[in-house]
Amino acid sequence: MSVSPPSDRIPKIPSTIITELSGVVLTLLGNISIKLENLEETINSIPRSAGCNDQRVQQVRDKIDSINRLIATIQRVKTPLNGIISSFRLVSNIASAVKLALIALPLPVPAAANEVVAVQNQTVSNALAAVTVIQGLFDVIDISLSPVEKTLSTVSKRLAQICPDVPVNVNQNTADIINKTSSTGDPAIDQQLNLIDQDLNDVVAQQPNLIVSYIDPQSEVFTGTFNPDNEQGKLGDYFIDTSNRIIYGPKPLIGDWGYGQNY
Repeated sequence: MSVSPPSDRIPKIPSTIITELSGVVLTLLGNISIKLENLEETINSIPRSAGCNDQRVQQVRDKIDSINRLIATIQRVKTPLNGIISSFRLVSNIASAVKLALIALPLPVPAAANEVVAVQNQTVSNALAAVTVIQGLFDVIDISLSPVEKTLSTVSKRLAQICPDVPVNVNQNTADIINKTSSTGDPAIDQQLNLIDQDLNDVVAQQPNLIVSYIDPQSEVFTGTFNPDNEQGKLGDYFIDTSNRIIYGPKPLIGDWGYGQNY
């Protein structure tokens, strides 16, 4: 079943986020590849007898530092990727809970109920597919960086032969850069990841509201980290226990929320 706007936006968000994430990772890897090729050309142009005062020696050091920063950036991207995987799984769980709520308490308008179920089916499918793609990005990163680190090690040894006075520890330099900050070190990438995080929060927030919009425009959605107070809310309202991950509603009786659905 096709989903009409604006509800169709929810299922599309996982694929949109994957496109953005893939672009970030592939751009970083591409930049590393270009800089690495340039680094090899420079180190190969320096004779062993050049000595530490040759300006190309400093150029090599600068290029190694630049590549290290890119490696550190892409390694730090892994942290928000793990968070995004957890968020997608949460989105999938909420969507499944919404479907269970609809089965237990069918909507009065069949067409509306069918569309809500269609939204949830697409959201679950796209969210789980997104998790698989992100896990694949981890493999792409590791496979791509393995030869890079070997090349950097080779270049560093060659540089040490030319200028033994100041050895270069490539692995330690990269580790130092990673440990300096929890951000990626690239403001543009940090901003993009923050926008992705906002989109995910938007999906999570809109899931329960989607049901309410089809059932009763007057219904409200309450949230808390505890069981709902039976005196809170009116008939038809919803309550989300974010701590125990339970959705209550629509409220069936005055003074009683009834049983909730886990998500």
